[in-house]
Amino acid sequence: MSKPSTKSFGIRIPRELCNWIDLTAKNKQITRNQCITCLISYAKKQLTATKPKAKQAWTVNVAWIGYFCASVVITLSLEGFILQIINI
Repeated sequence: MSKPSTKSFGIRIPRELCNWIDLTAKNKQITRNQCITCLISYAKKQLTATKPKAKQAWTVNVAWIGYFCASVVITLSLEGFILQIINI
């Protein structure tokens, strides 16, 4: 198995990526270092962007339904108990 073709700019990166960076820098008329700095800052922004809130697990929703049902049952039981005491 052959190793991928790489170039070194202080770190080893694939030759295709290096060529793309050079071409992008040339098109934008900036240096290679400026191009890499822009790419890194863009990637950093994307990584730190707010992520959408994860959907709650269905078990959490079931737990809340159980909580409310239990509250209703307890309330009705207390009401029936109080009415029994009053009627005695």
